[in-house]
Amino acid sequence: MKERSYKQQTKFFGIPVVGDNDRIWPEVELKKYQIIENLLLAGLKGMQCCIFNEGDLALEKKQDGLFRAVLRPTGIHPALEGIIGSAYFAATDTLIWDDLPAGKVFYLYVVRTPHTFADEKSIRTMYSEFEKPSKLAILMGVVDLKGNPTLNRDPVGKIHIHDLEQHASETENPHGAAVVQDELLIRKKLFLGDGQDIDIVIRTGNEQITVPSACLIPEVANFVTSGIGGTVVTTSARVAFVQTSRMSGAEGKKVGEVSIGYYKQNPKVADERSFVVYNDGDSGIPMKALVYHG
Repeated sequence: MKERSYKQQTKFFGIPVVGDNDRIWPEVELKKYQIIENLLLAGLKGMQCCIFNEGDLALEKKQDGLFRAVLRPTGIHPALEGIIGSAYFAATDTLIWDDLPAGKVFYLYVVRTPHTFADEKSIRTMYSEFEKPSKLAILMGVVDLKGNPTLNRDPVGKIHIHDLEQHASETENPHGAAVVQDELLIRKKLFLGDGQDIDIVIRTGNEQITVPSACLIPEVANFVTSGIGGTVVTTSARVAFVQTSRMSGAEGKKVGEVSIGYYKQNPKVADERSFVVYNDGDSGIPMKALVYHG
């Protein structure tokens, strides 16, 4: 056995554990707790503030005309349990935001203390007339006392652990229907919806331009000529412009002059996703159309 080591260690992470007749080495103890701290940081850095369990939050009017918000435990769960500023906490007792005067709006917070890491019950309540995003505080609710008193228990910015589960689901929007970013870097792939009818909206100043995503890449459509009778071709999006070319096959036949009929310009075209191709030569010739949408 090496000097300044313990006889035992955990199977997976190798955390040193004292064995029989071991001497306690301060440097080995430091190594042990540093491993534990690093593991905790790895898990907690990803989410610094969230709620595991929450009791019953209610708004009450006091006899002196002031209001208070009260968060009480329910069932076997504490009043509030979660992560705050990367520290686990569990408030087993009732939490109170007291003496809220009428005529104002208040943001209710739970705040970490310097002792929360060592004592999971060590948190405190605070309220503010202004929203104060912080890694050391959790927004619990918003009280509006300007008119009929109301309590919003689920304001934007309040994060439950089940909200994090949405990140692993392909059917959820974990950040809501819209996300605002100054810069978005896509390293490999960008998917715009799961269909061809997705619009790209470009805002500049007070103007807004909507462009179908199909405009990004021309569509290829294959068809066979029908001569002067015309061949109607249907595509996936609104047709702006069409280019045609002959494919191999039907050698000996002549295409002749080709013309395109568009929606609202030709009675054969029933909608804006279609076009008609005429040629004054032979029918039965394979053709390819490069369709630009817009």
